[in-house]
Amino acid sequence: SMVSEVGADRAVHWVTATSAPCTSLFKPVLLEAGAPPVGPAPSDSYDDQSLWWRHERLHRALLADHAAGMVLIAAERDALEAGFRARIDAADDLKSAVASCWREAEAAEARWASALKPARPGGSAHARSWARLNQVAGMAS
Repeated sequence: SMVSEVGADRAVHWVTATSAPCTSLFKPVLLEAGAPPVGPAPSDSYDDQSLWWRHERLHRALLADHAAGMVLIAAERDALEAGFRARIDAADDLKSAVASCWREAEAAEARWASALKPARPGGSAHARSWARLNQVAGMAS
């Protein structure tokens, strides 16, 4: 997901670089700051070096109880995003500011994923379908 702010003096692109914007942090990308570190492009196989797949672990854990999971992460997510915006607005060194935002986002999502129990296959067709998709991707529970 991406939202772009285009002003007279610069453009800031806010991206999640993940599959699920409601469980992700929007992070800054500025052309003059270079590309942020996201690891290899995601494929159909789980790769913990890929930002997309690392976030997918959190996303799939949230599927077990989305409402409870969002209670756990929403306030911190919103505060981090507000802080990222303020940091970019005030930054003299954009490359450093962007990099620190991405590091903080990665750390927060890792904490959230650790705090949530992985979704366990249940009896519903939906749960069995996700369990099968995890198995096909090589994503251990």
